[in-house]
Amino acid sequence: MISDADRPPEERFLDEMAEGYLDGRTPDNPEPSANRSASYRHGFANGRDDLAAKPRLPAAVLRLLADQAIREDIARAEGKTSPRGQS
Repeated sequence: MISDADRPPEERFLDEMAEGYLDGRTPDNPEPSANRSASYRHGFANGRDDLAAKPRLPAAVLRLLADQAIREDIARAEGKTSPRGQS
C-alpha cells in the first residue's frame, strides 16, 4: 500500500474533494469549518448542490474552482503562499 507521503499531492487533494462530496450528500453532516482543506470544502459544497438538485454555478466554473482549490491546498502543504495571495 502506498502511503500518503508517496502519492502526488494532486491525488491526495482529489481524494479529499471526493470525501467532502460524499459528506455533503449526507444531510445530517454540518458545514465544514476552515480546518478542512479547500478541496474538501469544494467537494462538500458540490455534494450539497447535488443533494438539493440545484447547482450553485455552471459546471465549467465549478471545474475552475476545483482546480483553484487543489492549487491552494498544494501551496499550503508546501508552505507557500496560495495563488490568491493568502497563506
